Amino acid sequence: VSLFLQGTAAVVLADPKTDFNADNRVDFGDFLLFVQAYETTDPVFDLNDTGQVDFGDFLLFLKSYSRPLP
Repeated sequence: VSLFLQGTAAVVLADPKTDFNADNRVDFGDFLLFVQAYETTDPVFDLNDTGQVDFGDFLLFLKSYSRPLP
């Protein structure tokens, strides 16, 4: 069986702000840091700049989880 694909593909990159532990990956270590900051006002984890680390920030973090950094 042969499969030939032609065209372009888009790679969705992670937001560098979500690499909280600066290890060049957005992974479980970053998730653990995020969970510790949940429901605080820590600006590092307040990804949507509302003044509170909440579900909106969690959704933004999920968009970057396991994706390559730029």
